[in-house]
Amino acid sequence: MEFWLFNSFISKIEPKNVKFALYHSDWVQAIQEELNEFERNKVSRLIPTPKDVFVVGLKWVFRNKLDKEGNIESEGISINQQAYTKTLLAKFGMVGDSKVKVPMTFGTKLTPSLDKPATNMTLYQQMIVSLMYLTTSRLDIIFHVSYYARFQANPREPHMATVKNVFKYLK
Repeated sequence: MEFWLFNSFISKIEPKNVKFALYHSDWVQAIQEELNEFERNKVSRLIPTPKDVFVVGLKWVFRNKLDKEGNIESEGISINQQAYTKTLLAKFGMVGDSKVKVPMTFGTKLTPSLDKPATNMTLYQQMIVSLMYLTTSRLDIIFHVSYYARFQANPREPHMATVKNVFKYLK
């Protein structure tokens, strides 16, 4: 009897977008529980968006969590890193580029390279911020992204080329 009562309050509908999820109270509760988990685990904190700052986009996925028999256990939200990566590749115009096997070629040593042509600093910073977000689930790129982040104040063409190499690696 308890299982039936519990199961009756769980939505069998999986929303396709946030607007739809916010319309259904069960999903609003699931969203709030997920945010409370972030707060409880000190994963992140919400702050007002500073002016003139690039905000990293997210792809929220609303899924019902299933048990071994395929019955709905609970509703939940996850951030789909694969979909987010595809979005980033499209955003930075790297969809058609070929994949590479490693995020940094052996022997790469970056310096300030002041003799090299400057590159778009805003674009470079946006790419670094996007990659920093991915490091929460892609431990294989933490070192590289942190290393490349050092050059955000004055990025040059060699720096941009190495950052693009990480995106090619993520494909």
